[in-house]
Parts: sequence; structure tokens; C-alpha cells
Amino acid sequence: MECFIFSSSEGDTFSVKIPLETFEALQKNLSSDTIPHMRIARLVVYEAIRFGLPSVELLPGTPLYKTVKSQLTELFPPQFAP
Repeated sequence: MECFIFSSSEGDTFSVKIPLETFEALQKNLSSDTIPHMRIARLVVYEAIRFGLPSVELLPGTPLYKTVKSQLTELFPPQFAP
């Protein structure tokens, strides 16, 4: 599990925990072989703040996971096998 701690300019902190399996599930079938974990964590923070959550653990199947996956799919369209 990776944990990312972010802080705002006002000094508020926000933590994001993401299991390795979640990173792997998000990257499956995307056009990029590797999406930087920090980039995923930033997307999670942005969406979690919109949901009003002060800290999160990103897990498959949750509404937050589905939102982040949708955004990543837009940024890195799925690869289709020939």
C-alpha cells in the first residue's frame, strides 16, 4: 500500500492510501503501460475533496474508484488488441 500526504497552502492535510492491486486494476487495458502513482493520487485527492472526504483509501468498486477510472480512461484511452 502506498500512502500520499498532500497539504494545502492553508496548512490542511489530506491523505490518500492506494493498495498496489488498485494501481494495477486502474492501469489494466489503458494506452499507457505505466501511469505515475502520484498522478493517480492527485486525481484521487481532487475527486475526494469534491466528495467532501478528508482522507481516503482508494478501493475497486467504490464510487470514487469509478470516477477516477473514468477520468484515467479519458486521459489514456484503452488499448484494443488487433
